[in-house]
Amino acid sequence: MRLTPIALLPLALAGAGPASAAESTNDVRCLVAISRLVDINAQTKQLSQEAAQMTSLLGTMYFMGKLEGRDSRLNIENAMVAEVSKMTMEQLQSELIRCGGEMKSIGQKWDEIGKNLVRRGQELQKQEKAAPSP
Repeated sequence: MRLTPIALLPLALAGAGPASAAESTNDVRCLVAISRLVDINAQTKQLSQEAAQMTSLLGTMYFMGKLEGRDSRLNIENAMVAEVSKMTMEQLQSELIRCGGEMKSIGQKWDEIGKNLVRRGQELQKQEKAAPSP
């Protein structure tokens, strides 16, 4: 019997399930921690109030986007309620470090993309200027 791509689809989906569930749980934990960032920061004073608010906003959008993109049927509110009841203050702080590291990595990627786009745009402008007029 020859396996076609259609026949392999259930195997691929079955293999993706647990990893996606674990990834979603991690992202939900990030949302929980980020939703508490301003309050936690009021105690720890590691960031300015403005930086804590901006990080909270950006983090919420980033992790919500990841969750929605992975599974738009996930009830994020219920998932957050389930996770928050399991998390201690130490776990919240640990998650803020982990999630902040992910956000920093994505920010660095975005910075690099931005620099590359500027460079490529400048190269295109040079090419257009150097091209003979019709």
